[in-house]
Amino acid sequence: MSAESTAPERSAVLILRVLLDGSLDDGLQARLTRSLDISTSEHQVTTATTVDEVCDGVRSWLEAFVLNDGSLGGDAPATAAKTAT
Repeated sequence: MSAESTAPERSAVLILRVLLDGSLDDGLQARLTRSLDISTSEHQVTTATTVDEVCDGVRSWLEAFVLNDGSLGGDAPATAAKTAT
């Protein structure tokens, strides 16, 4: 952070766990554990079963962090729709 900057430094975390059980066509399992504010214990867990769903989840988390909208809601791919808190 530069001396001229007045914005506080922010941090976020994303943990991506993947497992390939069988072939890529039917065996990919991924779990994305995401938080936009590491100062709290709040986080969102989403599962995905395709490479595109994983990439979409990572992209939406990063965009939410960069845009600083504080929302992880609705950012999971429609086909991944398995979300736990």
